[in-house]
Order: sequence, then structure tokens, then C-alpha cells
Amino acid sequence: PAKKQSSNGKSFPHKLYALLDSAADKNFAHIISWQAGGKSFKVHQPKTFVKSILPVYFKQSKFKSFLRQRK
Repeated sequence: PAKKQSSNGKSFPHKLYALLDSAADKNFAHIISWQAGGKSFKVHQPKTFVKSILPVYFKQSKFKSFLRQRK
């Protein structure tokens, strides 16, 4: 199946990569960041992630919806 793209033309994996790649520069690596080795990521503060980051990058407001998209 084709990857779904948002209205801005970027697929979920592209947006997630951009988010993780800029986390340190934008001072939210304490909320979400790459794990050692760069093959996985961790949401360190799920409540803060949902409130501050999820709506900006993914236009969503539910953590479960975010988790379903990454599969």
C-alpha cells in the first residue's frame, strides 16, 4: 500500500524523522529523542509531547493515534 501523505505532502515517517532530527536544536530532546544508535526513538514525557509537540508536527491530539501511525 502507498504511504499516506498529509496536506503538506510529507508522509508520517518524513515528519517523524524531521521532528527527531531537530529535537536537540529546538530544545525538546527531553520530551522525545533518538535512542542510542539512532535506530529507535523514545517519548520521554508523553503528556508534554501530546500537549506541545504532537499538534504542531502531526495535527493530532491523541497519543494512541500517533502510535497507530508508526506501524
